[in-house]
Amino acid sequence: MHSSADLVDTANQLFKEFQRLEISFIRCGVLRIHEDKNSEVYSYGKNSDNEPVAIYGDLKLEGHETFDAVFNSWQLQKEYYIEIPKIMIA
Repeated sequence: MHSSADLVDTANQLFKEFQRLEISFIRCGVLRIHEDKNSEVYSYGKNSDNEPVAIYGDLKLEGHETFDAVFNSWQLQKEYYIEIPKIMIA
């Protein structure tokens, strides 16, 4: 990887590999976090027709319990993930 732009391709490859392995997911990608709580999102998800959609941009990791937990886990170098109950997945 030579630049942040390469993360878009990385997220795309991750998306394709999950599909190939038949792993159920809503979205997948990479979050690049900075000390000032700013972050860059490089992700792929699915639209209502189940087609891949690129999702990328800037995100401030504060002001919501999930964002706060993501940032705090990153500072502590601990894993953080959310498991969505099957009842919520269409």
